[in-house]
Amino acid sequence: MVAFVLLAACSTPGAVRLTNADNNRSISLKKGETFEIALKANHSTGYQWVWQDSSSRVVEQYQPARYDLESSGDGRVGAGGVEYWSFRAKESGKETIRLSYRRPWESSAAPAEEFRVEVAVE
Repeated sequence: MVAFVLLAACSTPGAVRLTNADNNRSISLKKGETFEIALKANHSTGYQWVWQDSSSRVVEQYQPARYDLESSGDGRVGAGGVEYWSFRAKESGKETIRLSYRRPWESSAAPAEEFRVEVAVE
């Protein structure tokens, strides 16, 4: 049931969507396939997800990260949302994608949270 919900929620047919619950997961893709990471965030606090070591040769970010506010409709100030990252498998190999949840101006501070996914591309 959970797998069906994850697949049904994907914005691109056949694409894999990962969420906070998928932290430290491994996925396998073929060249050209895409995946999306959708992580809870709250930009009103100054925190945002940052891709660490974005010089990957195995995957590429093919769309800019997007932030959508929570859709509860109650208009709360400071409400959180979801940050979306879209990637495409570009070369064979293995790579760990690491996203850190931090305030950009606090570069020496430890991230509040981290998300990792190991990607194997055939």
